[in-house]
Amino acid sequence: MAQLQAEHARRVVGYYRTPESRLAYRLLLGGTKHFGYYPEGAGRLSMAAAIRRMEDKLGEALALPPGSRVLDAGCGEGDVAIRLRTRFGLEVDGVDLLQPNLRRARAKAARLGLAGSLRFHRLDYGDLPFGDRSFDGAYTMETLVHAFDHRQALRELG
Repeated sequence: MAQLQAEHARRVVGYYRTPESRLAYRLLLGGTKHFGYYPEGAGRLSMAAAIRRMEDKLGEALALPPGSRVLDAGCGEGDVAIRLRTRFGLEVDGVDLLQPNLRRARAKAARLGLAGSLRFHRLDYGDLPFGDRSFDGAYTMETLVHAFDHRQALRELG
C-alpha cells in the first residue's frame, strides 16, 4: 500500500511539473491553485478579486478567532494561508508535496513579515505527523481530488 501511495504522490507532483500546468497556473491564476467565488449580483469581477473572495468565504466559514491554528492541506504557494493570516489573524501550517511551491510560500511569507505565523511543510496530508487536536481547524482548497485515499485524508484532517 505504501508503494502505491508513493507512486500516486509522484504522479501528482508530475502533473504540477508539466509545462502546461505550470504555465496555466502562473499565467491565469498568478500561481494560486484554486478558482474564485462569483456571487450572484456581484457584477463583473476580475479573476484575482474572485479568488480573494473565495479565500474570504473560507475564512468566514472557518469562523475562528484570531490566533487560532489551522492546517492548510495542499497549500500550494501559500496564497490562501497568507490571506487567512492577514485578513483573519489565523496561524497556518501549510502542507504540500511540491518543494517549489513550499519555497515560494516561504519566500512570500518572509517578504510580508509573516514567517513566524505561517509555516510550510513538505508532507502528504493523507499521512500527517501532527498530534490529535493540534489544530483548531483544517481546510483543503481544491486539492482533495489529488488525495490517494480521500477517506484517510479526511480522517487526518478531522
